[in-house]
Amino acid sequence: DAARSKPKTYYLATGSDGTTNYLVVLSVVRNGARPLAIAQLAIPTSEIDQTLRADRQLAIVGSLLVLLVAGLLSPLIVGRALRPLHQMSTTAGALAAGDYKQRVTVPKTRDEIGTLAVAFNQMAAGIDHAFEVRRQSEEQMRHFVADASHELRTPLTSIAGYIDVLGRRDVVDAETLQASLAAMQQESARMTRLVNDLLTLTRFESGKVPSRQPLQLDKFVNQALDELSLHDRGAVESRDIQPGITVTADPEALKQVVTNLAQNALKYAPGAEQRWSVFAADGRAAIRLQDTGPGISRQDLPHIFERFYRGEKARARPAGGSGLGLAIARSIVEAHQGTIEAASEPGQGATFTAWLPLAA
Repeated sequence: DAARSKPKTYYLATGSDGTTNYLVVLSVVRNGARPLAIAQLAIPTSEIDQTLRADRQLAIVGSLLVLLVAGLLSPLIVGRALRPLHQMSTTAGALAAGDYKQRVTVPKTRDEIGTLAVAFNQMAAGIDHAFEVRRQSEEQMRHFVADASHELRTPLTSIAGYIDVLGRRDVVDAETLQASLAAMQQESARMTRLVNDLLTLTRFESGKVPSRQPLQLDKFVNQALDELSLHDRGAVESRDIQPGITVTADPEALKQVVTNLAQNALKYAPGAEQRWSVFAADGRAAIRLQDTGPGISRQDLPHIFERFYRGEKARARPAGGSGLGLAIARSIVEAHQGTIEAASEPGQGATFTAWLPLAA
């Protein structure tokens, strides 16, 4: 009956002594489909319990060891992972303090921190460039103010001296008074030219785009040179002007470029031949002046387009000029997306070329 009732295949039982536990395994003995008997095997569980207790203790000890190792290594791992962030924080502090050359070390790993480090360095480079541009601008402004003040001081000092002479008109003869008045008018005109040159230079260097229109360079340059009457001012003039070259430019501004180049040659190469040419090359139009004067020294040549710059020979001349003519010419040409250049050898004259884009 027990075999036919499908008993459990195993179960736990307690021995007759009440302390020993057994794992009882049952198996039905059959003859075909007919159950004949039940085979029963009882095994004490003490060894199984001991193995389970050992496994449980091992698991507990292993878990504690894993937690201990994790606790010891986590500061190192976290510190290594956060080291770039700490460096970024330190570098950001240095940038805030004014050290714009600071950069962070980019990790070799291509993870989020590496991407952040690259972006941080790009940002720092942008800040460095912006402040460098600002520093250069401020430096140029300081030089500009100092040079302008120096140039204005000379005529103002002269006028103050002549005013003192006029203040003593009771003891000064009429001829001296007339000479003083004439000199004051001359110095006043000099200051007016200087201020106008400064305003022109500032207008073009500020980035204001001139009003442009198509200009035929052959007619334009010929007319500008005719109005200058260089022959009447002691210059020997020749022209080689190609027709059919058109640029888009501000006529008044471009006329000032021609005038400034001509006046520069009249001042520093008086009586020399001025050879004017207009031509096109490499997709650009060129206005070129070659003179047969004394040339420009090698030490002066790199600086002649700087504001208020005058070479040593020019400083010694009474009509040395303010040193703004070529700087204005450069600012006008650059405002038209062009370039201006000078070439010279001492004793062999000088060549000035203004390059402008051809009209589309």
